[in-house]
Amino acid sequence: GPAGPAAPLPPLPELSRGGYALAGATIHTPGRTPFVGTVVVDAAKGTIVDVKEGDEKPRSADGLQVIDLRGRHLFPGLIDAG
Repeated sequence: GPAGPAAPLPPLPELSRGGYALAGATIHTPGRTPFVGTVVVDAAKGTIVDVKEGDEKPRSADGLQVIDLRGRHLFPGLIDAG
């Protein structure tokens, strides 16, 4: 039969208004096949600074808080419409 529900993921940490790197998520962007990578965000400006495929840490992430998003899906630029 079908497998049971997946174990819940731990909650995300509170984020500062500085910058941070969202690492290890499956990233969905328009016109591309989803891939695992890192999205670097400048929270103070509300902008995405960089998107990198794979395990390579973007240089723009140096010194930033890294949030582990392995097992989660990320849709950069998608706005909460709720």
